[in-house]
Amino acid sequence: MMGLLDFFRNKKANIKISESADTSERAAAIATQLEDLGYFKYAAAGNLQQLKSEIGKELVDKHFLSFVTMEESPYTPLDPRHFSLDGEDLFEQGGITNALKEMQPLFKQMNISMEITAHVEECDSSNQGLNHEITINGKAYTIFHEFVEGYGWDQAGQRFADMINDQLQLQGSDERIYLISGGNDGRAVFLTEQQFNLLDSLITDLYEKPLKVADWCALMKVERVSVM
Repeated sequence: MMGLLDFFRNKKANIKISESADTSERAAAIATQLEDLGYFKYAAAGNLQQLKSEIGKELVDKHFLSFVTMEESPYTPLDPRHFSLDGEDLFEQGGITNALKEMQPLFKQMNISMEITAHVEECDSSNQGLNHEITINGKAYTIFHEFVEGYGWDQAGQRFADMINDQLQLQGSDERIYLISGGNDGRAVFLTEQQFNLLDSLITDLYEKPLKVADWCALMKVERVSVM
C-alpha cells in the first residue's frame, strides 16, 4: 500500500495514514478524502454513511468504484453521481432520452439545465441507416447520421458523453461525465477533475477506471465522431 500512502503525502492530504493502518482505516481515510473533495455532496443524508463505507472499502479491497444500491428491491442506486450506462439500451430507440431523464435529479442538484427542445430518431425509409439528432437547450447534436454499421452501442456512449460534457462546459460546471467499461457493463460517473485524479490513482484496471472520453474511445477501439 506504499503507493497509496505516497499519494496522500504528495497531495498533502488532510488525512494522515500510518504505516500500520489496517484496511478499515485506509478505507475510511479514502472515503473522507472523497468527502473533502465534494464527492458525496449530492447524496441523501440518510445514505451517506453507507456510501462512504462501501465505496471506501471497495476502493481499498478491489480498486473498484462500487455501484452502491439499496439492499432490497427495487435496488435503487444510492450514489447520485454513478449511473448504469448499458450500451445496448442507450443505442436502442429512446435510450438516450431515457438516460437523460434518469439523470435529471442530478442535473437539478448541479443547477444544470438539460432540456430537450427537439428530437428526431428514425431509420431512413430508403435504407440509408439510422438518423438521430437531439437538441439540448437549443443546441443541436447529431448522435447518428445515416448509421449503417450495425450495433452502435459504444458509439452511442461516446456521443452521449460528448453531448453531456459540451453542455456542462457551456454552463460553467466544473464537473464532467466519465465513462467506465462498455457494452452491457457500461457505467458513467460525474466527477470534478480533483475527484477524477484521486480515483484514477486508486483504480488500476483500465476497464474499471472512470475514463475521459478520448481515453475510453482508445480503450474500446471506438472512432470518436463529433456530435456538433
